[in-house]
Amino acid sequence: MDPWTAMFVAFGLLSQVGLLLYFAARRWRPILERRWGWLMYAFGLPAAGIALLGIATSARPEQVLAFGLFAVWAAFGVLIDLRLGIKWRNPVRPGICATYIGLFTAAQFAFWIPLWWIGRELWLAFAVVFAVQTTVNVLGHRAS
Repeated sequence: MDPWTAMFVAFGLLSQVGLLLYFAARRWRPILERRWGWLMYAFGLPAAGIALLGIATSARPEQVLAFGLFAVWAAFGVLIDLRLGIKWRNPVRPGICATYIGLFTAAQFAFWIPLWWIGRELWLAFAVVFAVQTTVNVLGHRAS
């Protein structure tokens, strides 16, 4: 596996584990989520750097896209959630909600789909962690 692909796989899987931990903290240990939740958005900084480096070095377009989408989602989250403190989840603010969920979902799928051609076992591992973190996320929203 070439270094770009290895970084792509590692970041994709680590981001899924990070999201799972974030959603679990939000559901079962809200004080941890409030203290450390910003770290999930902080993953956007290396993602942006990797995307820019990928553009400069002609990395595979689907890999650059995945890192770029993750960075844009994280930047949007920082702006809306941390900087402006907009309460958009409850009550739902459709424009913000659609943008946030669209960017989030696009970033997740941009990491997941290429794994099919990289390694089916990696695709399956991502799918399992994605399913678990999505379930914990949905249950967390239902509880609030």
